[in-house]
Amino acid sequence: MEAATTLLAIVVVGAVGLTLAILNGYEVAIWACAYLLLSAIDTFADAMLYSMNAMTAYGSSGLDLLPSLDADGGGQRPVAL
Repeated sequence: MEAATTLLAIVVVGAVGLTLAILNGYEVAIWACAYLLLSAIDTFADAMLYSMNAMTAYGSSGLDLLPSLDADGGGQRPVAL
């Protein structure tokens, strides 16, 4: 009986993990499409990479949005006092 419970727990945890990974992939693709529609990034592959980089701890992709669409207000940096 204990083996069946352990197997069920493994299957449930695996299914939940796979479902979350798939949903994360969908969210990355939706954001990538938004970046393309805004012409913020040129190619779908770059948009997917930028989106994945923004949502996860993937690392630095080296991609940037256009300065006019960047979240810091048009690429302007604050002036140090």
